[in-house]
Formats: sequence, C-alpha cells, structure tokens
Amino acid sequence: MSKVGSKNLVIRPILRPINSGTHQSFQSIGLQGKNFGTGSSFKVLERDATTPLLQALGNDGIGYATFAQVANQSTVRAVAIDGMTPKDANYPYKRTLSYVYKGQPNDAIKAFLGFVTSSEGQQLIGQ
Repeated sequence: MSKVGSKNLVIRPILRPINSGTHQSFQSIGLQGKNFGTGSSFKVLERDATTPLLQALGNDGIGYATFAQVANQSTVRAVAIDGMTPKDANYPYKRTLSYVYKGQPNDAIKAFLGFVTSSEGQQLIGQ
C-alpha cells in the first residue's frame, strides 16, 4: 500500500459470498468473467450484507458494494475509475436490475409497477 500513499501493509480483499448478485456482477463486469484471486489475504464473507463488509475492511481492506448502500457512509469511499465515480452516467461498474413476474400481472403487481415507474417512485428509487 506504500505505492498509494499509505503504510507498507498488505491489502486485504474482502469478497462477498459466491452466491451474491453483487459478487457475480463484479466478477462479470470488473474481472471480465475471470475468477477472483485467492490466498491468505483474501477474506470471503459468510453472508451477503454490507454492514459485515464495512466492519471487515479495517485499515487495510478493499471490497465492493452496491453504491447506494455505501454512498452516505463516512468510513468508506467509492473508487473513481478514469475520473468517474458511481454517480456518473458512464461509470463502468454499473449493473441493470429488472423487475420480473410470472404470467399475467395481477392487480398488486400492476399497482407496484405503476408506482415504481411514476415520478414519485422514480424519485424514491434515485435516493
């Protein structure tokens, strides 16, 4: 870490469990489908949650999370890539999530989809 302005420590990658959607997305986008590294400095979390990730980072850890889950955290920061942060439209590590349902939508599904696509719903999602 001395090359990035810190003490000469080993950087500890903190990984989410393999069944995590965030893990799978980062592997696909960030590692271009290649496997994560292994070794004694790598820690794989037992469960897919952001709070344990933040706790595991310590002074020498690096991990990945959904930006909305860490945007207002004072103990971590997002890494800029090519000068862009997750707030930028062209940030390279974004994933698209979709709503899916089986069969014809019932009234509850129609109401939910109507809300999330409304101005109010979009504003809440943006937050």
